[in-house]
Amino acid sequence: MKTQDNPETSNETPKRQGRGRAAKFDTAGKLTLPIYASMRQCQAATGIPVSAQKEAMKRGCSAFAFGRVDIEKLLRFVFTSGNSDIGSWDEHFKEARSKREWLRLQREEGATVDRGMVRDGIAQLAGAIDSSIEKVFVNEFPPACMGLDALGVSVLAKEYKGRVWDIIKAQAEAIQTNS
Repeated sequence: MKTQDNPETSNETPKRQGRGRAAKFDTAGKLTLPIYASMRQCQAATGIPVSAQKEAMKRGCSAFAFGRVDIEKLLRFVFTSGNSDIGSWDEHFKEARSKREWLRLQREEGATVDRGMVRDGIAQLAGAIDSSIEKVFVNEFPPACMGLDALGVSVLAKEYKGRVWDIIKAQAEAIQTNS
């Protein structure tokens, strides 16, 4: 007579302590796979990366509930629903490596620029624009307008606007050659 209290005579394998529950047979004699308490625990026991588990969860896999991972549902999802690319990390790694190399080549050829350099250049250019406007329109323009009528002020303003742009262009070229 088989009883569950006696492991030698039981159909079920004993539960393991620690990593999830042990695989066991149900009443129909079918093997059931473990349910892990967390994605990290599943990774430690099975080797399935947490990133792959998260990708499956994003794609709608029902193996994840209350922080637990039902390995049977996860495997069925990966291998039966056309999601077999979830575990192809070697291909993802090769693709990422080739993209890095492509970016490195683009930088070497001067086709791309580092974001930090662009950010610094924009900040320097904004400072140059501000100082140019300050110099020309606040310091030089008002005294030059003394005694002019509206038409004379308008003509003078256009001339000073051209001077501001000349200063800005010169400073932008200096920034570009320094970078």
